Amino acid sequence: MEREMAEKLSTDDSFMFFCRMVDSLKEDKIGIWIPFKTAILLLSAGIDYVKGKDFEQLHQMVEAFLMNGPGEMPFYDYFISEVMGL
Repeated sequence: MEREMAEKLSTDDSFMFFCRMVDSLKEDKIGIWIPFKTAILLLSAGIDYVKGKDFEQLHQMVEAFLMNGPGEMPFYDYFISEVMGL
């Protein structure tokens, strides 16, 4: 994901809402395997500017997080660690 997009998302209140939705899915043990579902979550959160390669990478992060993400770590922290290489 391009650093500019990652920075824009990391400061967007709508993205924080998206992250909480992903966290809720993890708590309920619900996975996302098709990009369409990630797109629906983004649009539901009011985010319509993530497209192309950035969207594909975000979907892959959501899918990996829901399948075997680290313990109790929230998705927002997981996202930051993935895109910033922490």
